[in-house]
Amino acid sequence: MKKSSSVLLSFSLVFSTLYLSFPSAYASETCTTDSGSGNGKNHVGETCVESSSELGASDGGEESNDRSQIQQQSPGMTEEEWKAYLAENYSEHKTPSGETYYVSNTTGGSCITTDGKPGKLNPRMGYGEDGNIVQAVPRAPLQGRAMCTATKDKPAEQIEQERASYEEQVAEIKRRFVEMNPATPQLRLNDYPSPHVWKDENAHFYVDFEGSNQYEGELKAGHVRIEAVPISYAFESGDGGQYTSSVASGKLRAQSQEEMPKTPNSYMYKESGNYHAYVTVTYTGRFKVGDGPWHPIDGQITKTSEAALVRVWEIETHNVAKLCTEDPTAWACPGSKHRPDYNNPNPRLAVPDPHTGQQWHKDNVGSGDTEWWRKPAKKQTGSR
Repeated sequence: MKKSSSVLLSFSLVFSTLYLSFPSAYASETCTTDSGSGNGKNHVGETCVESSSELGASDGGEESNDRSQIQQQSPGMTEEEWKAYLAENYSEHKTPSGETYYVSNTTGGSCITTDGKPGKLNPRMGYGEDGNIVQAVPRAPLQGRAMCTATKDKPAEQIEQERASYEEQVAEIKRRFVEMNPATPQLRLNDYPSPHVWKDENAHFYVDFEGSNQYEGELKAGHVRIEAVPISYAFESGDGGQYTSSVASGKLRAQSQEEMPKTPNSYMYKESGNYHAYVTVTYTGRFKVGDGPWHPIDGQITKTSEAALVRVWEIETHNVAKLCTEDPTAWACPGSKHRPDYNNPNPRLAVPDPHTGQQWHKDNVGSGDTEWWRKPAKKQTGSR
């Protein structure tokens, strides 16, 4: 059974500070209820609609269709910020006629009425099994603004209070992001095999990550998930070269006899020797509360990899007088003191480490270096 009623209202409200602007005159309110389902149980799921009209001479008393369009008037918050604030902190509900009112997700019982005033949800209202607002205590039908009754607080005071709470929540999320220890980047060299590359050929670098780039836990805003998203990779080749890429890339499949193709992360060494290469990853952040949408986080964090050893080789040819079978210690023979040790555990660097300044791969004294005869470190160059 359906009922309808019409009540004429006349009122004037004055606020010292207004954050929300709405049509200032309301002619009537109607309430439509559904109080039974025919099965002997009370199923009251009413929603109330306030009809409004502008009482100006210029529009002839035509009804306004803009009452549900909430506009933020404070110079401290833009319209986009206000919409984001509503989406983050309030659930939106519609009356049968399409008007909008909001129920707070963070402050129990707080709401914004259909005419844009801050208020409290009527204690007789509650949530049904489908998540919609219903009349929890079946008494006489609620009328108009009784669903969300305006409080005596000034709108500016309540909005500032909830806005401060929202800003505190966002600030806590930002702090958590800055304090995150994202996955450590691991710089890899894709050659035959790493760490060996040829002079004047492309050396392909790629980045792996060790660890997690996510945080998930309970904060003031609720159950929050934060992600650190890599957006930039700054490479240092170790011989003075620097370049940036937007991709981590991955290992390429190439045969040992094939030259490595040029990639966004590749580098061509012009001098043979041993080098320490690095990558510094820049992360931006994003977060979501519960099952809500992702939101960006202002600011960035960076993390630098450990040094990656790169051994650059070139081919040398010499005339020799004897075969290795005749003189095992001759040049390029297995017994030659000048034969490179491809498995040298601590080779001397051709250029000092760009971050630590050390002269050898593992230390600054050359412990265990099996190629003591190789050239000492030289000054850094800017060549690439």
